[in-house]
Amino acid sequence: YKNVQGVIRLYAHYARGTAEPLPLWLVGVKPDDAMREAIAELPMAAEVRFLYGLDTAVLQAVYSLARAFLFPSHAEGFGWPIVEAQACGCPVITTDDAPMNEIGGPASVYLPRLLAGDDIQAWAADGARRLEALLNESPADAQRRRQACLSWAGQFTADRAIAQYLHIYEDTLRARLVRAVPPLASPAS
Repeated sequence: YKNVQGVIRLYAHYARGTAEPLPLWLVGVKPDDAMREAIAELPMAAEVRFLYGLDTAVLQAVYSLARAFLFPSHAEGFGWPIVEAQACGCPVITTDDAPMNEIGGPASVYLPRLLAGDDIQAWAADGARRLEALLNESPADAQRRRQACLSWAGQFTADRAIAQYLHIYEDTLRARLVRAVPPLASPAS
């Protein structure tokens, strides 16, 4: 939802190069006029569906059924959708920039960050090649990638996050305490 135009252009390149392209499901996005115009330029075999207002169980099913999760975001605070997809065994294609590449880990496929002034068509063509390669992995390689996604996502637990937050708070409080307590004065000679 933070780079829908890029996703649609990437999908267009993929759909033009494939006899029977998989459908593109845009989750959490309501179509606007710009999206409708971009979709109107897709080849006949291409299909785009908009899914929004999904509850957690349906979203989990969507991730679990997807062959790939395209998330070439411009910026993220943390990147929860990447972890959510991987926790369902869904391979991720995302941006090779922090925090996406930190959250995505070694099983993700990375695209360069799309910057203002970049050639979006060249970026989309490159992304389509990477998507096609991911979709055409052997069944054994696809299974290894799914397992790697599940394993990587497993490290993002609530208990671990809470422990890390507590550590940050403790370090911050400790630093404030050190600054707040003046050093002992030396006795006068």
